[in-house]
Amino acid sequence: MTNSSDILIIGDRADPHVVAVTKHLDPRRVVIIDAATITDTNYLLTNEHLEVTDGQIGFRSGSARGWIRRLAPPNWGQGHIAGSRQAAAQAATISLIAGITRTQGITWLTNVDPLLIAESKLLQIRTATALGIRTPRTVVTGNNAHAQEYLGNHVVIKPLGPGHFTNHEGTGAVVFASAVDLKDPEFADLGPTPFLIQEQVPAQTHLRVVTVNERCWIAELNAEGRPMDWRAQESAHWSFTASYKDRQSLKSAATALALKLGLGYSSQDWILAPDRSEILLDVNPAGQWLFLPDSIGVEVSHALATWLGDR
Repeated sequence: MTNSSDILIIGDRADPHVVAVTKHLDPRRVVIIDAATITDTNYLLTNEHLEVTDGQIGFRSGSARGWIRRLAPPNWGQGHIAGSRQAAAQAATISLIAGITRTQGITWLTNVDPLLIAESKLLQIRTATALGIRTPRTVVTGNNAHAQEYLGNHVVIKPLGPGHFTNHEGTGAVVFASAVDLKDPEFADLGPTPFLIQEQVPAQTHLRVVTVNERCWIAELNAEGRPMDWRAQESAHWSFTASYKDRQSLKSAATALALKLGLGYSSQDWILAPDRSEILLDVNPAGQWLFLPDSIGVEVSHALATWLGDR
């Protein structure tokens, strides 16, 4: 090897977010581990250290910094039959990646365990509540009567687990948060799949909040004419504007929440209700930020690179 790196990134090297961060870094200092190609990489993982050779760049755990963008590329291994050799190989690779993220001598922006644990929406809600952050009143129940007793009949349902899945045609699909009437016969039986059931809180403005350690950026989207879940409208992804209003209370709350969850990076979805109150909807420990205005996207990418490059 000709160069020794001190920055390790777990993710897809073609991911635009990885590209946006690494362009601010000296490439001789960066090694990227991609679950889809790691078996073609020269690596050695022991109970004490990690060694990886990526082209002409070598990495050895010691005084290094790391960023887990994603443990594996989206839809990686999609279509593998449960119990098949391919599925077993994929599970073994994920175990390898998880083992790498727990290697001593690497300081991670977000450690792998908080990264995975913070995906729990119930944990997010409980943590926010403990910090005095308002969230929609929430229940998880398969009993329609219990849900109506607690929330009324006009509610929002959203996935309790991953919102992405593969449908019967083998293509990817997304379950968006949806407003429903629990008096509708269709919802008399809430079914075998647990969902979050929340009170309906009208949004005046959608707020996307991004944190990198103690830094925070806010983008806003006018909710008028938008679906309740703005992700369901393609144009909404490119319609956010940078917020220059004094939202110091929101910034303080968002950074405190990320810190409590153990997240060095987070993207959070909030709304501004008609009474001007700020309400947390969701925390994504590894969410996207490049769809936001350039003034935010570039700064977030640079902040991540600055932290990684700080010896």
